[in-house]
Amino acid sequence: MNEGESTECNTAGYPARGKEFPAYATIPEWCRISGVGRSSTYEALGAGHLRARKLGTRTLIDVAHGLAWLDTLPMAAVRPHGVKRTKQAA
Repeated sequence: MNEGESTECNTAGYPARGKEFPAYATIPEWCRISGVGRSSTYEALGAGHLRARKLGTRTLIDVAHGLAWLDTLPMAAVRPHGVKRTKQAA
């Protein structure tokens, strides 16, 4: 990533600064676009969360579908530094 370049996505699923994603991306490209690691990508494929096509030996991820899936994941709960986690009742 270049200095000053943002990785934030707007609500339309397109990156900030007017760039558009390709319709399909190889596994390494998908990992760069989404921030999802290679192993997690294959796990998501196996679980049916991501859609992919095969072109010869290449696996191409449906980027719009994958980004839509990422938007369905729960928000991270991040505590300020020094705040201890409380135990939840079972």
